[in-house]
Amino acid sequence: MSFLLALTGAMAFLQIYNRGLLYLKHGRLKTVICHTAMVLFPLIPALFAFVYPPRQLVLGTMCVLLFFISLDLHMRLTRHRLRSRKPPVETDVKRRKVRGWLRDTTGDLVIREYIPDQVKWTGPAITIAHISDLHVDKLRSDNLLAMVFETIRARRPDILLMTGDFTDAVEALDRLVPFLAMLEIPLGIWGSIGNHDYWSNPGAIQRKLESVGVRFPSINGDAIQVSKTHVLRLSRCDYPYPARWTGIESPSTENSLHIVLSHTPDNFIRLARHSAPLVFSGHLHGGQWRLPVIGSVVAPSFRDRLFDLGHYRKGDAHLFVTAGIGNVWISRRINCPAEILMVYLSAGGDWSFPASEKVLASPTRTES
Repeated sequence: MSFLLALTGAMAFLQIYNRGLLYLKHGRLKTVICHTAMVLFPLIPALFAFVYPPRQLVLGTMCVLLFFISLDLHMRLTRHRLRSRKPPVETDVKRRKVRGWLRDTTGDLVIREYIPDQVKWTGPAITIAHISDLHVDKLRSDNLLAMVFETIRARRPDILLMTGDFTDAVEALDRLVPFLAMLEIPLGIWGSIGNHDYWSNPGAIQRKLESVGVRFPSINGDAIQVSKTHVLRLSRCDYPYPARWTGIESPSTENSLHIVLSHTPDNFIRLARHSAPLVFSGHLHGGQWRLPVIGSVVAPSFRDRLFDLGHYRKGDAHLFVTAGIGNVWISRRINCPAEILMVYLSAGGDWSFPASEKVLASPTRTES
């Protein structure tokens, strides 16, 4: 009976946490309500023990437990349906040889490479690098940052996307400046704002990053001329933080590809309905703790752990969710190393793995 109560309480806690109560952090009163609900709700089954006989308590607890199990099962089936069947190629940049089910991967770094199928792009080959959730103020040293940006520079992408949660403290961005300065990205470095940036000082964070060359696209999109006839159009979708997203003004064509930077993957279903072909997200840290069979433990999302990590498809829309770089709340990563995500686009879909050994043919690339 104690096991049932503990399991029910744990699942209730994770459901409340994962379903988005963290978004109520704006304001002291909402914070109190949020954390009070997170503490009290898992205790409800135990409180029944003082009122009802054991038989009714067991029945009630099992009904509540079955409800949460059904939610988790539905999430897993939906994730299986939406997850891309084409696995990425994974390359270790730094990974310690640690055995066991609970491997401490704090400080480790991997590259995951994707070649999406059926992307309507007829232009030159383009290499996209994507990182997210740096949380610079939470990093104890600059070693991981140095490793990340040295790796990106060595891979020489055409464009770098950074999808938010740079820091909770504007002054900590000074640690990031020298690493951004060392990059030469032909199509530029583009960013979006995350929830931690909004909880801190989004205007100051954006201005600081813009002063060192990071560009933030508008909701309606900014055009990047890739060749004489082909254009990338980047837009930014920060909803639900500042205001409701209004939709894509310029749909993709054979000569124009729309890319959306959305800090949270919660927006993907809505974006897919508007035919957004490529969506890049972070926010969930891949769960930060990933357990065997269970997968990600915590994923603060309205959609629970549905889009916690990897490549997903809905119709012609592709979603890429990275595990991010930094940590938050807990200073450790378990079975979930920091990640650089690489996406390769080409007109004929003729990329071959390993992509890192392919000679890239983009005319916009500068040779050193």
